[in-house]
Amino acid sequence: MMVHDSIIKSEHVVFPPRLIENQQMTNHEMNFDHKSGGSSSYSDEILGRKLTTDVKSSLSDAEDVQFLTNYYSKAKYPAHYRAHLPTRDIISNKTSDGIPTHRLARGMAHYLKLFPDFIDNVDFIVSVPNESNDWYSKFKANSIANNLSLYIKQFYNKNMPVKQFLKKTMKTNMKLKYRNQRNDFFIENPDVYCVTPDSNFEGKTVLLVDDIITSGATMGSCLKKITSLGGKVYCFAAAQTMS
Repeated sequence: MMVHDSIIKSEHVVFPPRLIENQQMTNHEMNFDHKSGGSSSYSDEILGRKLTTDVKSSLSDAEDVQFLTNYYSKAKYPAHYRAHLPTRDIISNKTSDGIPTHRLARGMAHYLKLFPDFIDNVDFIVSVPNESNDWYSKFKANSIANNLSLYIKQFYNKNMPVKQFLKKTMKTNMKLKYRNQRNDFFIENPDVYCVTPDSNFEGKTVLLVDDIITSGATMGSCLKKITSLGGKVYCFAAAQTMS
């Protein structure tokens, strides 16, 4: 697995009109006005990021692993949790598809210019699924993936459709588990995520998208399903949880 630690710089771009209709955006890709006043920058959080050791281990079979920014938990970093724009955007994305989702997806798409393999080699996007029967199942990773596909088309003229080739078979609550407990859970329950009957991973390269990486266990479980069926995987998340 190749893992890069890089710096992203703000740059003016032309945004898709259909994605920003009735939305107030700034002129710089990674800098955004905060609703509470002042401004926040995604790019400040991208400097010096590194994957944790357990994430590298969980995703060792991936072609590469990237995440856009950091995520601050409410329990460990209450001040950052309240004020950090990317963290607030991820929280908002859990229950709706609006400006926060577009900021995350747009930032992720722009970030990929540093990693052309993620664009050139990938056939389609697969998001880490939520419980299929829950009212919020269309949000979280799924909403980010759908918007990321649109921005990749706009920025790189690359058609990278979203394929719902994975499904979740049981409810999980990772918030209450420590990192090692998350890994143990997926070892004991290898079929939490399963492939759909219409899936086709043989000889394909997949961009596996999630909103947050904490231990890497969740994404790692999906990764194994794809690689076991002949696919190659690039992993990409909006954020990694700060430990």
